Amino acid sequence: MATNKRRITITLTDRQYDVVKRMSDSSGQPMSFFISDLVEGALPTMEKMSGTFQQIRALQDDQRAVMLESMDKAQAAFGPLLEYIVETAGTALRVHESAVRDSSVVRSVASERLEEKADSSPLTNRGVTPSDENIPKPRRAKASGVVSGKKVSKKNGV
Repeated sequence: MATNKRRITITLTDRQYDVVKRMSDSSGQPMSFFISDLVEGALPTMEKMSGTFQQIRALQDDQRAVMLESMDKAQAAFGPLLEYIVETAGTALRVHESAVRDSSVVRSVASERLEEKADSSPLTNRGVTPSDENIPKPRRAKASGVVSGKKVSKKNGV
């Protein structure tokens, strides 16, 4: 039988289908007529709900627009600052890389100088001295000891 009414397809779980099937069998109506009667009975409540849903959606759209506008303002305010930070960080990174390269050069030059110094003898009396200068110095005699073969005492003053 042809109809001018609109049709929709719905998907039900097994439990939903079983409940609708039992109720339609109990009422003696086909399942599609039973569901259509359920929607008709709930229509006044559904109309109120649809108005509320439309208001919620409009508020959400307004809030979304406000939020997007706020984000655009924040981006405009922070954009130059972020660009400056990125530029400064890039400059700092290049300076750091240059310093690392320079310090590696300094370290290699310093290590070469240390190797040269290690090969040559020290210039001070500390450490190893050349063998011809490695002669012990004479010690001073003690005051109560023997000087030139004579015994010296403090009482005599000699």
